[in-house]
Amino acid sequence: MSPSSRASLSFGGCARAHRVSPRRLGLAVEGLAERLTPATALARVQAAWPRVVVALPVAAESEPSALRDGVLTLRCSASVYAQELHLVCEELIAALSGALGEELVRELRVRCG
Repeated sequence: MSPSSRASLSFGGCARAHRVSPRRLGLAVEGLAERLTPATALARVQAAWPRVVVALPVAAESEPSALRDGVLTLRCSASVYAQELHLVCEELIAALSGALGEELVRELRVRCG
């Protein structure tokens, strides 16, 4: 194949598009995560959880694992954190409602492991 004929090749019958400069990896991953996140109440709670952690640092030791009929189950690594979370459950629910803009959670359960 001659160099002149190689230059006229197109892929899939489409002309080549102008290449745009690369996007930052963080922005690309964030956009992908938003598209892949399921549209469930639990997914919304999990997405809002970092804002709750800012309000109540003990929440950083836990993560939402289930949400059913307004009862949010948190999983934490140690029983000491479970007890602390029980002590601040009303504040956690209020912080979560504020972060979500609505009251999806009315009760908390905490499990270790």
